Amino acid sequence: MPLELNKIIDLKRLTRLFEAFYSATGIAVSIVSLNGKICADVGYQKICTDFYLRHSQSASVCLKNQARLRAKLMDGQNPIVHRCPFGLFNGATPMIIDHTHVASLFTGQFLLEPPDAEAMAGFKQQAAKWDFNEAAFTRAAKDIPIFSEDRVKAFLHYLKQLSEMIGEMGHTRLKLEAGKQDLRVNETRYRQLFESANDGIFVLKDGILIDCNQKALDLFHASREEMIGESPIAHSPEIQPDGRSSMDEIQKREELARQGKRQCFDWHFVRKDGTSFDADISLTQFMIGDMFHILAIVRDVTERKKMIQALQEREKELDEKSRYLEKVNQALKASLDHREIEKRAVEENMLVNLKRFVFPYIEALGNCKINTDASAYLNIIETNLKDVVSRFSKTVFWKYQDLTPTEVQVADLIRSGKDTKAIAQMLGLSPSSVQWHRKNIREKFGLTNKKINLQTYLASLSG
Repeated sequence: MPLELNKIIDLKRLTRLFEAFYSATGIAVSIVSLNGKICADVGYQKICTDFYLRHSQSASVCLKNQARLRAKLMDGQNPIVHRCPFGLFNGATPMIIDHTHVASLFTGQFLLEPPDAEAMAGFKQQAAKWDFNEAAFTRAAKDIPIFSEDRVKAFLHYLKQLSEMIGEMGHTRLKLEAGKQDLRVNETRYRQLFESANDGIFVLKDGILIDCNQKALDLFHASREEMIGESPIAHSPEIQPDGRSSMDEIQKREELARQGKRQCFDWHFVRKDGTSFDADISLTQFMIGDMFHILAIVRDVTERKKMIQALQEREKELDEKSRYLEKVNQALKASLDHREIEKRAVEENMLVNLKRFVFPYIEALGNCKINTDASAYLNIIETNLKDVVSRFSKTVFWKYQDLTPTEVQVADLIRSGKDTKAIAQMLGLSPSSVQWHRKNIREKFGLTNKKINLQTYLASLSG
């Protein structure tokens, strides 16, 4: 895409420079674009402006000559001196901006020596050919400036340096314009990010809000005019919920942020309409130009805190229910243990009574003289009783013929591995009573003063 010369070069200012140069040296200067458009022109000779360029045929010759001259400049960057078909000389040098040939810098028209009679005769022929006013045309020819070759080389060197300077200026301006464009693009991009963020974003300078995004306005239920120019303190309670002074805390946090230390903390805000919300705040220092600013990001965590609080309360409720169920379970277990003890006590009493008050009489009856049928029935009764006892009893108490019911219970618990304290708690006895029963049990089993473990002995009876 061709560069637009008027957008990268101040042509008006350059024209004033050419005018000053022409006034001081008499040397005409012009800038011509690649398509032949004259962008700046100072000092064109009258013989060209009033005559050659006025006649269609001679103007066509001029335009073709300029095209050839521009084509020569395309081949390189060195200044050239060119003689036109009418005998006038022009100097030219390419104008390069950002490695691109964008235009040409021309000087002329001039002669290298005063016109002699032959040259003047040639001018008269041109006047006659194109019907120019001979006297006026001749005077214009005599006004053409004359420069020596050394002088021509000098001002062509000057024009080349001028062209290079203009090219550098143009390149610098291109970079500046590109930078400005990039800046505008970046500014637009970051503004879009700024406005589309899901958190409130504030820019602070010296503790005062100077900019914010739409999310910030939504958080505080306020307009931009109500927010800009205020301090965050204006939207905070005097004392934070944890007892901190809002003024002291925010000043401390801003000072640490200005020292380059990023700050993250929780905060409680109060809107102007009286409603409030909890927030997480992040403060970061950054530069705009050569000025320090603070970027504050505010995230509303009110709902999150409510959810956390609800979860904590639910967890507390579950803990209380768990403790209650544990107590109920313990009570139920104790009740079941008690029922089991009662059940075993009934069995034990029944077994003891059978062995004390039934089996002895059956045995005595067996020793009596009874008929064969009665003896058979007696055997059946004894067998069935023993069978009943063996089926429902998991203990060995039918072997404890001399034990009292309480001693039977104590003996059974000793056999199952319970110590004195546990037996006392289960039977509602004192430990000393249990010890007394243990002593009686050992005596009744003939274990007094013998180094035999009572639990091991009782366990052996179940074999």
